[in-house]
Amino acid sequence: MNKYNEAKDFQNIREVIEYCTERHAEKPVFIIKNKAPKGVKFDNLPEEEKYTKILFKDMKRHLDAIGTAMIARGLKDHRIAVIGKNCYEWILSYYSTVNGVGLVIPIDPAIPEQEIENSLAISEADTILYHESLEAPIRNILESGTTKLQNMIPFGELYTLISEGEKLLDEGDRSYLDAEIDKDKMSILLFTSGTTSNSKAVMLSHYNIANNIYGLQIHEDVCRDDVGLALLPYHHTFGCTGQLIFMCAGATTAFCDGLKYIQKNFAEYQVTAFFCVPLVLESIHKKVLKNAEKTGKLSLMRKMQKVSRILMKLGIDKRKTIFKSVHEGIGGNFRLLISGAAGVSPEVQRDFYDWGILTVNGYGLTETSPVIASESPAAHRERSVGKPMATVEVRIDNPDEDGIGEICAKGANVMLGYYKNQEATDEVIRDGWFHTGDYGKMDKDGYLYITGRKKNVIVLKNGKNIYPEELEATVEKFPYVGECIVFGSNKFGDPVIATKIVLDKEYLKENYPGVAEETAMAEIRGTIWNDIKAFNETLPSFKHITYLNVDLEPMVKTSTAKVKRQIEIDKLENTEGALEHISQA
Repeated sequence: MNKYNEAKDFQNIREVIEYCTERHAEKPVFIIKNKAPKGVKFDNLPEEEKYTKILFKDMKRHLDAIGTAMIARGLKDHRIAVIGKNCYEWILSYYSTVNGVGLVIPIDPAIPEQEIENSLAISEADTILYHESLEAPIRNILESGTTKLQNMIPFGELYTLISEGEKLLDEGDRSYLDAEIDKDKMSILLFTSGTTSNSKAVMLSHYNIANNIYGLQIHEDVCRDDVGLALLPYHHTFGCTGQLIFMCAGATTAFCDGLKYIQKNFAEYQVTAFFCVPLVLESIHKKVLKNAEKTGKLSLMRKMQKVSRILMKLGIDKRKTIFKSVHEGIGGNFRLLISGAAGVSPEVQRDFYDWGILTVNGYGLTETSPVIASESPAAHRERSVGKPMATVEVRIDNPDEDGIGEICAKGANVMLGYYKNQEATDEVIRDGWFHTGDYGKMDKDGYLYITGRKKNVIVLKNGKNIYPEELEATVEKFPYVGECIVFGSNKFGDPVIATKIVLDKEYLKENYPGVAEETAMAEIRGTIWNDIKAFNETLPSFKHITYLNVDLEPMVKTSTAKVKRQIEIDKLENTEGALEHISQA
């Protein structure tokens, strides 16, 4: 059980907001960086002018006022899209809508205009609240007449709505405050990230989310003194639910200035805990090791990790003292990292723990609101994603001789279905069980292990199944690899195993100084093949990687940094000469 409070079984999202406000009214829920006046550098501002702190009671007042004003403007029971980067205005737009106005439709701001238009058309949104940077595409879509869109409300106009709503509230208007919430009705319509197929519109209810919040309170050790960084996109369920967990705890959240400023933001806001994806963890991990190597301290660090483990077994925790320089390099205050959306390398997780930063895995999907299983300080096992949530049942469907089968989940967090797509809904929800499309296994103690995505499994002619994620876990450790995928190619007749490697440009700069990237890529090719050949020797012959593609350009990804595998595979399969056979090396 968490140290900050008892887990509360909420019935709807409005109860979550009310609970937060009652318990933490005078505490900051968000820190917002102010813009410096023209010609003035941010660092030259007086300290009291650099940041605005939004208290929990302020947020509740803003939400109530916006909701009241939106109803007064005739938007009750409308379908309202929200699109924009993570910011306080996104929070106001989303929660004011869902908690008494209408159906909320969060949309990824990074997708092309055509996809935004498609999302608005599919969801039948008639109103959109949006960040001003999206003014042009939103206006184009409105004027095209291809959707039901009628109302455009830029985020900046929310403050006008606050003024309107506060006046109405003072006059006794309770249309929003007393709005009934049906906890089981479709209240959120959002789109999957679609890494292996076209995205689908997922129907979620208040109780889907609220029940998942209850389970996460039991599992995760977020506390009142924590400061988080809103890095994961809010339009994704993991980012949005993670934010609610922070709010339940009374923790404070700051907004990231961008990935390249992330470590600066860690120190600036004294971040202690945050929800993230493995790509971010692995990037931080690489920088820590690189800094240790540059200063000649990597060998000493590894020795001290062994010493630290011995001390931990004796009940002596000196990790933050021993690895003080590591902590200072990433802000100085970290204690907890909660990772989801994909698996974290066990080596990365182990190193962070050795350095005194607990790193826990979670597993889930948009369709499960989102978390199915999660590690916690009390339930941690290497290579697993922890145990199923207290509110979720998990079973392995049709396991093979190794206990591997499709992961199925049942619980109040499972979606209502796919919007206007009963066939797809019936395909994944059978007898109350949601079939995730992921393969995995459970050990005798109830820990869940993910072995791979069902659609990614390579099936050879001899009937052998290969889980590409297992091979990727080794290939991505090669020092020159920025990212990679392993897949089955049918381009040459019988299925063969191929890999695409995107080179780490920083590695090329450091190891091929003054050499053009294309030239460096050509020079390193022999090293790559030798490493793959050596790796193949450790594997049964049917698992050997025999085809390779090397590139410099990052792969196409979702907003949660997962590679859109099928897009990448299709490009390789349809491009002559894209895959090189090992015999050609």
